[in-house]
Amino acid sequence: MSNLFKKVACFTDIHFGLKSNSSTHNQDCEEFVDWYIAKAKEQGCDIGIFMGDWHHNCNSLNITTMDYSLRALEKLGAAFDQFYFFPGNHDLYYKDKRDIHSVEFGKYIPGITVVHEPTTIGDVTLCPWLVGDEWKAVGKKGGKYIFGHFELPSFFMNAMVQMPDHGEIALDSFKGYELGFSGHFHKRQQQKNMIYIGNAFPHNYADTWDDERGMMISFIQSNYMGFGSGCVEPTYGISLQNRGHGFTVSTATPNQANLVAPGKRPFHTIIPAMLLREGRPLAALGVVGADMQPQGQLQVISDLLDRQANPQAAMDAPRWRIAQDDGRIRLESGVPAPVAAELAALGHPAALFASAIIAGLGHGPVTPAGSHLLAARTPAKRRGLIFSLKQCGVPAGAMLIAAAVPPIAVAAGWRQGVFAVVVFLAFSALCLQPLRAALDAERDPKAAIRGLGQIWGAAASSLGLLRRLPVLRRMTIMSALYGVSQFCFSTFFVVFQVASLGASLTEAGMRLAFAQAAGVAGRVIWGVVADRTGAAPVFTGLGIGAAVAGLALLLAGPGWPGLVIILAGMLMGATAIGWNGVFLAEMARLAPAGQVGGTTAAAGFVFGLSMLVAPPFFSLLVDLSGGYEAGFALCIITALIGAGLAWSVRGRAVSAA
Repeated sequence: MSNLFKKVACFTDIHFGLKSNSSTHNQDCEEFVDWYIAKAKEQGCDIGIFMGDWHHNCNSLNITTMDYSLRALEKLGAAFDQFYFFPGNHDLYYKDKRDIHSVEFGKYIPGITVVHEPTTIGDVTLCPWLVGDEWKAVGKKGGKYIFGHFELPSFFMNAMVQMPDHGEIALDSFKGYELGFSGHFHKRQQQKNMIYIGNAFPHNYADTWDDERGMMISFIQSNYMGFGSGCVEPTYGISLQNRGHGFTVSTATPNQANLVAPGKRPFHTIIPAMLLREGRPLAALGVVGADMQPQGQLQVISDLLDRQANPQAAMDAPRWRIAQDDGRIRLESGVPAPVAAELAALGHPAALFASAIIAGLGHGPVTPAGSHLLAARTPAKRRGLIFSLKQCGVPAGAMLIAAAVPPIAVAAGWRQGVFAVVVFLAFSALCLQPLRAALDAERDPKAAIRGLGQIWGAAASSLGLLRRLPVLRRMTIMSALYGVSQFCFSTFFVVFQVASLGASLTEAGMRLAFAQAAGVAGRVIWGVVADRTGAAPVFTGLGIGAAVAGLALLLAGPGWPGLVIILAGMLMGATAIGWNGVFLAEMARLAPAGQVGGTTAAAGFVFGLSMLVAPPFFSLLVDLSGGYEAGFALCIITALIGAGLAWSVRGRAVSAA
């Protein structure tokens, strides 16, 4: 039996294309191949062997990865008299057969021999990933040495996970060989005559849990104060730290904790930690960030142990921080909006509930009362315009709030932002007081306040109008459907930008202000158009426009230009916010004589239900799907259905009334 080689250089498990075809990883792979070739030549190796898993995922390789892969193979083919190469399980398209794999092109590269089947050459047996019952014959191939890509029980896949016994190939299968070498498991280890050589270089956290010496590394990059020491490493420009500032060499004060001396444990902000499970190392952690250090460490550990997240997911997960200065909870932008809302509600739930009730009692009568007053004082041919001008107050106020409150909240806190809203509302109420005498002229001051039963009866009668008049019913349902887009957009547009697009709070607030400004302009424009064309065509066009705006927001991502987001928001504002004035004018026109207020109140009740239901449902969709796409899809669907209802009442509104 002849010797296949005098000295061989082998490596395994390089995994081109790892980390979603990361160019950084691919470059690391190519640099390792260069280092491997140099070391092999230095040691006088005449033969090279690669032992499987050249690629990471054979069905998701892009052109860039293939370029790195091909170039590295060409280097190996040129460097050795003969380079043997066999596929591992990651190289195969099907785990149970080798007829399709990602390294087939290697056979066309001079110097490369792709081993497709278990093969014995001289005193060496070469085995690609075994399929089917091939494992039964592995010990009968002959030879002195065996190289392969085996999955042997009792060996560790990494520092913590041991391969179970499936009753197939085992260590005894190789008892006829003097030595065996395998790829597949990334941890370097040996049992009897079989050696796992370990992967080419550590690829991820699992590859660096520990080493043969039982050592672990917690690496922390921190300058300590300002620009650190003020010294910069000249080659790479790395700023050097000055953490020595926290220590002392003075013995003037006895028993100083920060004294540099034997047996001392100086207190410092960096808190490296080691996690053990049943006495075996699980993870090494290191955190920087002043008071965030113990909090951040706790959250990462919780993600690793409680959620069973991989290290990358645990590091990427959004975190919270209890601020040292004021005790408030700070949330990263990636925390879902529903979670943030729930945390806010945990602070003072009773006060929040009471404030919502009081705000609703104040807001509820505004629209019916306004419609009643305007219907008695507005010419029919100008009704759409006048009602739209009246409704401009809603987005105009929202525009002012969106532009002013976020900067106040960022600079001084959310309480000051809320206080600014209170001051604005109080000022508006004071401005209305001189007009009260004229507006209340029709009110009988001697009339007794109706009892609760009469009030409920009047409310039921108003709701009955919607049941008796189909055109009013359809228009009301349309308003509720359009309300979904309006309220979901107004509620979540800022949060969506911050959480999904990476915008700042101030930037997102200004974009909402632009959208509200478009709503103001839209309400005036649509009022004029409706006075000339009728309301039904306007409503239909607005529903379609809101659907288009919703589609743009559904597709929007972090890389989208800010101008596109502004335009999409303005289109949503002009449509989903701009329809209310025309709607109120049309309901006032269709209402029976003397029942404008009741008709508007009934429609407002149904419309208000969408205000109650739509934002929480939108939030639920965001929470369940992990993104805002499903929520905006809801807005698109409801807007299109509403447009269909609007189109169905064209030409029939007057006669139906």
